[in-house]
Amino acid sequence: MLRYARWLFLNRDIITYIWYIDGVKVYEGPECYYDLQLDGYSPGEYDVELCVYDSHGEMDCCQTTLHIEPPCSAFIMMESGCIIEEAETIELCLTASDFIEIVGSGEWSIRYDPTVVHVLQVDGSEFQTLNFYDNGIGILNITVFSTTVPLTSDFVIACITFEKTGDIGECSSIEIRESLLFTAEPIPSDICHTTTDGEVCIGCPDVLKGDMNDDTNLNSADIRYLAMYLTGDPRYQPLYSDGDVNSDGRINSADVRYLAMYLTGDPLYRPLYPTI
Repeated sequence: MLRYARWLFLNRDIITYIWYIDGVKVYEGPECYYDLQLDGYSPGEYDVELCVYDSHGEMDCCQTTLHIEPPCSAFIMMESGCIIEEAETIELCLTASDFIEIVGSGEWSIRYDPTVVHVLQVDGSEFQTLNFYDNGIGILNITVFSTTVPLTSDFVIACITFEKTGDIGECSSIEIRESLLFTAEPIPSDICHTTTDGEVCIGCPDVLKGDMNDDTNLNSADIRYLAMYLTGDPRYQPLYSDGDVNSDGRINSADVRYLAMYLTGDPLYRPLYPTI
């Protein structure tokens, strides 16, 4: 999304700059280098005009059209979890959600702390072909593609088995450093999406925030568990973590949305509550 536009005028006689968006004045002042913020504007096209006045009262204007693209609705999430004290390994999955385009292939580079965990195996992909390379010092590269069965909507990219190398209480971020997705068209094109990093810890707290189903992972299954809990379905009882993740004093559908948006990495849905 285009968030700002800049013009730079070097004429030292200019004393006033006026910006207009669709005919509405949004700035008037002496700044010759000014960031025009567009965060509050909806996706679409906007006519932008900048008029300048010099010390002799002369005026000149220039115009352009700005295109604001809608935010990506699709996202890729690296699950988070903890290795319980009596276990040596944990499997965490890289998942994709809300894709409209038909996905044909993808590439990822993932960074982790090898002093805390290392990679044993990568499998479980819904793509036809999965290749991976772990350099042994904290970088895992994954490539996938499907030739006859391309994927859409929600799917599992790959599941990574981590083995602990550190001590109880240590954690490692699982950072998605690079994420590329391509359509399955004859000429593949990039697919817009956002990503959310994960985390793996050695040893689990008594209650993992957001872990509604008590499987020691934080992922989309917890969203579903909380949603079904609210319907009264006895198979989704009890909640194993505080369901009031947005801290408004109630457990309702707003908490389901908050947890879902938290897992997309949206900075507006931070932190998970309770914070202790």
